[in-house]
Amino acid sequence: MAFREKMAEEEVRIPMTKEEHRKYGGMRDVNDPELLAWMAEKGIEFDQGLIKITIDGVNHLFNTDREDFGTTSYPEDKLGA
Repeated sequence: MAFREKMAEEEVRIPMTKEEHRKYGGMRDVNDPELLAWMAEKGIEFDQGLIKITIDGVNHLFNTDREDFGTTSYPEDKLGA
């Protein structure tokens, strides 16, 4: 879990770049070996529900469900605004 950032005492977020998010967040083949290797590197598993991530330092929620993998929230500071 070396890639996880500790943003607050108990909060752990997985950092991603915009390029990673574009490439892997939009993959439809959830069995793609490249996607699975990237997920292992980041410590992401399928069917964890929404996980906390940062995309280039901006907080988001990222869906890990196989059927909807990679769907991402608006930046958290824009949610409910």
